[in-house]
Amino acid sequence: MPVRMLTYIMLFYQDWLKKQIEYKRKIKQKEKKGTLDEADIEAIYDTIKLPAVFPILLYNGDRKWTTPSELKELIGVRYEALGKYVPNFRYYKIIENEFSPKSKKEIKSINAAMFELEQAGEEDVSECALRLTKILTKEANPELKRDFKLWLNQLIRGYGISGTEVNKIIKELEAGKMTLLEATIKKNREKAKNEGRSEGEIKGKIDVAKKMIDKGMDIQTIIEVTGLPEAKIKTLAKRPTKDAA
Repeated sequence: MPVRMLTYIMLFYQDWLKKQIEYKRKIKQKEKKGTLDEADIEAIYDTIKLPAVFPILLYNGDRKWTTPSELKELIGVRYEALGKYVPNFRYYKIIENEFSPKSKKEIKSINAAMFELEQAGEEDVSECALRLTKILTKEANPELKRDFKLWLNQLIRGYGISGTEVNKIIKELEAGKMTLLEATIKKNREKAKNEGRSEGEIKGKIDVAKKMIDKGMDIQTIIEVTGLPEAKIKTLAKRPTKDAA
């Protein structure tokens, strides 16, 4: 990560320098109204200073962040004399999972509320989403509100909620309520449980049907016992049996 972050900065500097040089050359040419000589070029370079960059890394994963923050930690220096030539670079890291739940609630900021919502379990999502929405309504400018609303939209969709429902939920959150989000998450959770239960029941019936087929029982009896459709039983009957294998 230190190598990647430094590469981003160097690429930014290359592009920035190119644009600065082109701009200053045009200004100088307008002033001279002619071709620039070597002294003019040197003067242009003397006026250019690279801007300072504050490199920030935001990590929202679940695993512990163990990557070094400083580039020198990744460089093996075989000779002491080379130490002074090692690039001195480090980035500033914000690791979401290092903040305690208590501290995220105490920090009254958009970022803290966002971190809390990203790491919330299903039982806390509604409360965290409402808290973030309140802070956005109170503190954010229109552009920031729009961007965070898009982010919140995607996060809520991750709970299996449709786009139409998400829009209704966000409107209710903006009105200071979270009941619709709570109810929708609970409803989807129950639906997923029921679907899982149904799949398990069907699998159990199929297993029973296979055993009955292997014992040579007639299709009508298998239908009565398992409740499976005739077409499904006929398909199971065509499979290779253990004896045939």
